[in-house]
Amino acid sequence: LLASCGGLLGLLFAWGGIRLIVSLKSIGLPSTNAISINPVVLGFTLLLAVLTGVLFGIIPALQISRPGVHDELKGGAGSSVTPTRARRLASDSLVVAEVGLSLLLLVAAGLLLKDFLRLRSSDIGVRPQGVWTAAVALPKASYPNNEQQVAFAQQLLARVQALPGVQSAALSDRLPLEGGSNGYVYVRGRTFQPMSGPLVENHEVSADYFKVMGIPLLQGRTFTSTDVAEGLATSARISDLYQQAQEGRSIPPEVGNSILYPVVINQAMVKALWPNQDPLGQLFSFGDQNGPWAQVIGVVGDVKEWGLTHEPVPEEYSILASDRRIFIVVHTALPPATMTGAVRGAVSQIDSSLPLFQIRTMDDVIAEDASGQQFLAALIGLFAGLALLLAAVGIYGVLSYLVTQRTREIGIRISLGASHGQVLSLVLGRGMRLAGIGFVLGGLAALAAGKVLSGVLHGVTPRDPLIFAATLGTLGLVALLACYIPARRAARVNPVVALRCE
Repeated sequence: LLASCGGLLGLLFAWGGIRLIVSLKSIGLPSTNAISINPVVLGFTLLLAVLTGVLFGIIPALQISRPGVHDELKGGAGSSVTPTRARRLASDSLVVAEVGLSLLLLVAAGLLLKDFLRLRSSDIGVRPQGVWTAAVALPKASYPNNEQQVAFAQQLLARVQALPGVQSAALSDRLPLEGGSNGYVYVRGRTFQPMSGPLVENHEVSADYFKVMGIPLLQGRTFTSTDVAEGLATSARISDLYQQAQEGRSIPPEVGNSILYPVVINQAMVKALWPNQDPLGQLFSFGDQNGPWAQVIGVVGDVKEWGLTHEPVPEEYSILASDRRIFIVVHTALPPATMTGAVRGAVSQIDSSLPLFQIRTMDDVIAEDASGQQFLAALIGLFAGLALLLAAVGIYGVLSYLVTQRTREIGIRISLGASHGQVLSLVLGRGMRLAGIGFVLGGLAALAAGKVLSGVLHGVTPRDPLIFAATLGTLGLVALLACYIPARRAARVNPVVALRCE
């Protein structure tokens, strides 16, 4: 009956908890509209609740069904609650298990929380503050060719740069942390091997992209207005050549070899292709030994393009020529959210049919990427908190029952001269000994579980001493409080009342 009532109460908690979690958008839970109480999971949980009641009720039921009548009558009043060795061992084992599991879950939650905080504050290679972003898509019906797309992009960039509060603005074909497109590169002058060598990310940007995003220049220079003009002309020429190839007309090698366009690369690409050389002026192409050739004019810092948990990969930046989806990035001294209306107005002045979408700040982009880790940490933290509560209730319940069982004994001790402190330490010592055993077993389990957690941790050691110390301290204080309340009650036992039944 108790287990069934507890299961029904748990069902109410589950319904309310789901509504609460779904409402907390900050934890980054995906597909919140699809979350509900699953009938199969509900049936399994209720069955588990009933089986738990039967399992933990049948043992004392069997014990009480075979009482020792002679011992009960000889012992006098109150002896029916005298604990047997087996009963003490069972209750003690449950307390130890609760403390050990609580420690295991608290350590796991602490490691995941520290990992999330480290990821959330990690340097992704761009400035997160003061950068506003949005995207605009150009429909094929209205912008069928490259020239029209380029014209729109140039008009949009000029209007956004002129807006009040804009310190710098740029366009890009994508944002950091959201992946991209890559291909194998061939370095001019080396032996050509098709589909081999490192994969390099291809990222198209306007001239001020590095300034807006705060990406440091390490060598050479970034794009100038001359580079932009040359890059756009080269892009148009390359598009014509690709169109010619698709129509079945061969492209003479000397034509491809004659095409050069400027690119900026990151430090990871330098390490991959020219670790002991000067990268400036180097030529490479994407998988073709006959060009067109990208010429390195500068080296910038690495940016994490595939997520917070991924290391930077080789990447080259070329001039943004034409793309049907364009990202606008703005560095502003004003609150970034104030840019939405102004940029939307700038887009409408060019084409009123085009809406802005994916309106975010770079802080939002980083938060979205970290949402999975954040949800995992929050979920484990919730379970760890429940385990901590169960451990406290378990210790308190066992010690309270112990005090009830030993009330007569405690009364005799006090009547024979035991002090308040001695009785207090008697009960406290028993409770903390059980907690100590749980600490040892839980600590060993947490160390073993570190091998499993290492697969989801990034830069945080599974045996972090600070996390273990903080967890032991927290659980130790909870256990001490749970022990102190019944111990204090035991120390206040009135020996006259305790021995009156004798």
